[in-house]
This record gives sequence, structure tokens and C-alpha cells, in this order.
Amino acid sequence: QAQLQLHKRTTGDDKYILLNPHGDNLGLHTIPEPSEGDLFFDIEGNPLYPEGLEYLFGIYSIEKGIPNFKDIWAHNHPDEKRSFKELISFFIERLDQFPDMHIYHYASYEETAVKRLMSKYGIMEFEVDRLLRGKVFVDLYKVVTHSLQTSEPSYSIKNIETFYMTKRQSEVKTASASIVYYERYIESHDQKWLNDIKSYNLEDCKSLLLLRDWLLKLRQNVDRPSIPAPEPDEPSENRLQQERQIREFELALTSTLPDDESLY
Repeated sequence: QAQLQLHKRTTGDDKYILLNPHGDNLGLHTIPEPSEGDLFFDIEGNPLYPEGLEYLFGIYSIEKGIPNFKDIWAHNHPDEKRSFKELISFFIERLDQFPDMHIYHYASYEETAVKRLMSKYGIMEFEVDRLLRGKVFVDLYKVVTHSLQTSEPSYSIKNIETFYMTKRQSEVKTASASIVYYERYIESHDQKWLNDIKSYNLEDCKSLLLLRDWLLKLRQNVDRPSIPAPEPDEPSENRLQQERQIREFELALTSTLPDDESLY
């Protein structure tokens, strides 16, 4: 990892190496096959709100070749409960329509937030359990960290994007900046701040799709040579010659020893 980072510092070139490229149960080979129903999911939360607030659920998908973005907002806890119920209902309807679909996210925040909101409001327990038991959520952060070493200083999705995505266009660049923008919205109620956050969240969701597709392309390019059947273990002439020499050497060493081993 250090060598890769030094390479970028000295040359300016991005570089990565694959880890365990042939491991069936590791990294790249844990990505499910793509489904028409796949969703790419990102949450914006405000930890400064009393007891915290998940104020935006963003879901990106491709509907018959056309990109689609669904944004569900909440500006207080009753809104949060309503939006969470709407979110999980949407996931379940999608799963009923596409049983092979998955929900992609990056790192543990989204899945953890879903569990926490379920417990907080005591709703959608059966539906969330169905999603979790069915392993519908797919954490691409785990795939990346188990698959790659890179010349980037971090495994943040913003860093990994250098390998598969052009420069972001939204005004908001980081999750911490989105919190600042949301606080400005609370103070001013100016829709502009929400629009900027929505653009940022949309880019996060698009990035998930591009990352998933890039990782699948890496997997396709990995050579997976078949393992030949082992040859019968027949002793070669060289091996037989070595065994004869060893026996002759042992005989030369022991031929002058007395028959009574107690005299050795």
C-alpha cells in the first residue's frame, strides 16, 4: 500500500493491484450478478439535530435503460418515521417485482441506519428482517477493501472514484459539507440548500452504480485458469537413482557396527 502511494506521489499515476483475484468467496467474487431491479442507496443524516435525523434517503436505479432517482425527505422525527416506512415499503415492492435484486451502498452506515430506525419507531420489523435475511444489502466498501490495494490514501468512495469516474460537478463535495448545507437550510428555509444536497446525494448514488460496474469488469478480466488433473505419481529414473545412492550410503555407515545394539 505504501509503495503504491509513493508511486503516485512520484509519478502522478493512479495504480491498483488485485488481492485474492481467484478467491471464490472473497472480494470481487462476492458481487451478485446484476439485476434489472438493482438499487443504489445513500443516506444523508444530520447528527446536530436532537437525537439525530436521517433527512434524505436517496435511491438510484435504471428503469428500462432510463436513469431514475427517488429522493425521500424528512425534516423532523415524525417525518423521519413516515419517510422510513415509505423507504422500506418501496424496497419490498421492488423485491417482490425483482426477486434477484440487491441494494448497493458503501460502508455500514445505510444498513445500520435501517436497523436503528426500525428499532427506534418499532415499525417495518418483518420487512427489514426479510431484507437482512435475504442478504439484499450489498456493501461495496467490503468488496473494495477485500479486492484492492490502491495508490489512494484512503478507501473513501471519493478516493476510489479516481479509477472509474470523472470529477464531480455538485457544489457539495463531502458528507460533512452536506451537514453544513442542511444547517443553512434550517436557518433560512431556502430551497437552494436542499437542491445542492440532492445533487450531491445523486452523485453518490450514481457513483455506486459506476463502482459496481467497474468491479464487475475487473472480475471479468481476471484470468481463472483451470487446474489440470494431477499426473500419476510414478517414480522417475532420477528419483530411483537417488534412493539407491541413499541406501548405499546408509549401508557404508552401518556395515562396521556390531550386531549388539547395546554396544553402540
